[in-house]
Amino acid sequence: FVVLAEELKALFVHCGGSPEALNLLKVANLYDLNEFYYGKYFWRESTMIAPHNVFTNSNKWQDYLNKRGLKESQAESWLFKQEVKPEINSLELKDIFLRFSTNFQVLWHYLPDSNSYQRYFNGEESKDDKGLIQAKNVIIQKVESKVLDEAGRLALNLKGEGEAEICLDGHCQLGFWRKKSNHRSRYYYQDGSEVQFNPGITWIEIADNNTEIKIE
Repeated sequence: FVVLAEELKALFVHCGGSPEALNLLKVANLYDLNEFYYGKYFWRESTMIAPHNVFTNSNKWQDYLNKRGLKESQAESWLFKQEVKPEINSLELKDIFLRFSTNFQVLWHYLPDSNSYQRYFNGEESKDDKGLIQAKNVIIQKVESKVLDEAGRLALNLKGEGEAEICLDGHCQLGFWRKKSNHRSRYYYQDGSEVQFNPGITWIEIADNNTEIKIE
């Protein structure tokens, strides 16, 4: 999460963290809001079980930024194209399935009418307070991982480059991702051309070598 937040020049809001993550934060180029030291910008819900009862909201973290004199920064942009709805007879109409574990399985189902992918989690439609979760672009970023300690903490290698499945406009193509130091992760097709995304929601699924992936 530290690496992902840093490439977006984001405000990193968290409650504690692993020893490795806290060490990374000491040298990371981002704003760090840790509940351990800035408790007044958070609250705990008494009806929920700790440590999963810590909350904040946009008013509180914006107040933190204002009091620190910090301003919004601009993340590096990807490339975008004008969306053109594909012809029905040109579509592959394949589902994207990822099995991270027995109780964490994701399916993306392509919807031709809206040229978007609908997300399912463990067989149920994924929803938030705005409705069904759908994305215009879905990327499966394949990374290497390793277990760090006896607690089972997992490190994902998000720097360098590796394979990626790039899915948009009803087609999935094999490509690759690349992340240079202090820059945003970028995505390319096999011929080296950079992906031009459709405007709208883009969802990056980060999958290590233990993740079962099917596109069919």
